Amino acid sequence: EDNGAGRGKPYVHIYLACMHFSATTPPPPTPRFTCLDFETTSRHVVDARIVEVAVVDFTNSGDIATTLHTRIDPCIAIPPEATHIHGIHDVDVIPAPMPAATLPRLLRCITSTTLVGYNIEAYDLEVLRNECTRYGLLDAYAVTRSTIHVVDVMAWAQTVARYGQRGLSQMCARYGVEMGQAHSAVADATATGRLLLAMIRAGDVPASVLA
Repeated sequence: EDNGAGRGKPYVHIYLACMHFSATTPPPPTPRFTCLDFETTSRHVVDARIVEVAVVDFTNSGDIATTLHTRIDPCIAIPPEATHIHGIHDVDVIPAPMPAATLPRLLRCITSTTLVGYNIEAYDLEVLRNECTRYGLLDAYAVTRSTIHVVDVMAWAQTVARYGQRGLSQMCARYGVEMGQAHSAVADATATGRLLLAMIRAGDVPASVLA
């Protein structure tokens, strides 16, 4: 009970402080999405083995965190034409983990995410499914896949760019997105996320794709 004059003032101060905190507290992060990119041994899904993987988490504000980045021993020789693209040689993957050790971790990283990639539907997820099949993880892949909402940025690129001008580097140049080191898994995953955000800001992709 307050029987003294002015003894209620501290409560007023606390109330005003709370009002100030509420007014200045930043809004919560916008919906999170995750970008996936592989470097592999082949352009062909049936033959491709993963030699590098990156999983990069984004908010719509552009904040990023690399949650997984590693090279992987593909257990086959890396063809020269693949090395010409991504620069990864056989000797570079000698100390790398084997697929059987890395795939379960990768599946955990992408479970229950909005998963973003460039040609991810036709390439990356098919490569991942094939790799999981090789190592007895097809059921685990199926469970993870059932939890994922996929956004293929290349599919949206096809709505705004003509054939032959839809590569990731070309689309990044079109929207003023810094590409970084092309055909590095982290750089490509990061560029894909930034490109998606740029296309949303430009009105070329609806923000609802991340809902």
